Amino acid sequence: MKEVEFKILPVKVIWIFLSIILIFNGCFWFLSHLDRLGIFNISYPIVAIAAGIFFLSGRSEIDKISLRIRDKSILINWHGWIRRKEIKFDDIRGIYLRKSEVVIIRPGLKVLKLHIDYLEVSQKKDIYDFFMELSKEESLILERQFNL
Repeated sequence: MKEVEFKILPVKVIWIFLSIILIFNGCFWFLSHLDRLGIFNISYPIVAIAAGIFFLSGRSEIDKISLRIRDKSILINWHGWIRRKEIKFDDIRGIYLRKSEVVIIRPGLKVLKLHIDYLEVSQKKDIYDFFMELSKEESLILERQFNL
């Protein structure tokens, strides 16, 4: 089964812009408060500059979507999430493909909704194909609800 992985370009541009603002904010805050240095006036610029550099480096993968299969589970890294989610095949009761989202029903756990309405048509198709192929291989319940 092929893995799905792509970056959301508008999100990447926004994060780069916000990272640069964080770095400048930290620098200007420190320079404007040199006359009254306290714990907050020293720690805030350090945290702001470090966060800006972290997001600018691209290590957060916050602008990335990836779906992978590993050891009878799905690893989902959706844009905007800080951490990946691992969902075991045994925990999945059903998968619903909708026009604007993919819904994964897990009994006793929170329903997982993956919003896809902002994606391009080819990216939506890749995600739909991934879940359709997954449901065939692992005998999972899959429903297409494109009228919702």
